[in-house]
Amino acid sequence: PGLQVELESLLEVWESSYRAETAQERAMDRESRQDEVTRLLRTVPSVGGQLSTAFRATIDDPRRFRRGEEVGDYVGLTPRVYQSGEVEYRGRITREGDKLLRWLLVEAAHNLLTRGQDCALKRWGKRLERRKGSAKAKVAVARKLAILLWRIWLRREPFQAWPEGQPAT
Repeated sequence: PGLQVELESLLEVWESSYRAETAQERAMDRESRQDEVTRLLRTVPSVGGQLSTAFRATIDDPRRFRRGEEVGDYVGLTPRVYQSGEVEYRGRITREGDKLLRWLLVEAAHNLLTRGQDCALKRWGKRLERRKGSAKAKVAVARKLAILLWRIWLRREPFQAWPEGQPAT
């Protein structure tokens, strides 16, 4: 009987925190729909309010990066490289940079590869997944997503599922 009282109070705390989290997500989603940049970023499949807002807040000014690869490096989605003489070994990602943005990018990559709409990026990720495995494919797609979001922001153009010169079938 004493355990039931304690469990009920824990469930009430969990329920109130869940309601607060849901309200915060809805508010962030509304804000991201009102802002021009985040609205552009949301044109990419699997990119929602949280990722677009976190990307905008973390990158701040897209002109501070000269190339898209620098964005992937900044977020920490670059493989570590060990070099000594003729030996070169590429290891796991560096995990430097903003942890939340990196996590959201990998989650978006996972959603794109598992249930996202068909586009050139998804097909590229699926081919990579067959060759290298799902974990490496997700990280590679997340890195490519970061670069893609940076380019969309810089050029102020919406996402194109099938860039010119690529067949849709």
